[in-house]
Amino acid sequence: MDSSLFPNIDPWPERVNGGLLLEDMVATLHRFVVVSASAADAEALWCLHTYVHDVAAVSPNLCLSSPEKRCGKTRNLQILGCLVRRPLHMSNVTAAALNRDIDHYGRT
Repeated sequence: MDSSLFPNIDPWPERVNGGLLLEDMVATLHRFVVVSASAADAEALWCLHTYVHDVAAVSPNLCLSSPEKRCGKTRNLQILGCLVRRPLHMSNVTAAALNRDIDHYGRT
């Protein structure tokens, strides 16, 4: 794996309160994106799931959609990119290239 693209991150030295972490993630989403409380909760939980994806039996997809253009989807993706494990932004990617990247870098 290309270590410059996804450097190893050391775990936090002390125990982390998961509830407070989720609250901080939700607050961060609300700070930069206009979303409902349930959408922010779902996005924060999905971000945490990216760190334990390899041990999960079932893994949800996150779909961001809107009724019109220019309403914050790209900003939302930018914020999520700061919270997920191994973010790799892609658009208009072919299925072959996507599968190669998943095989090489892992999922998120």
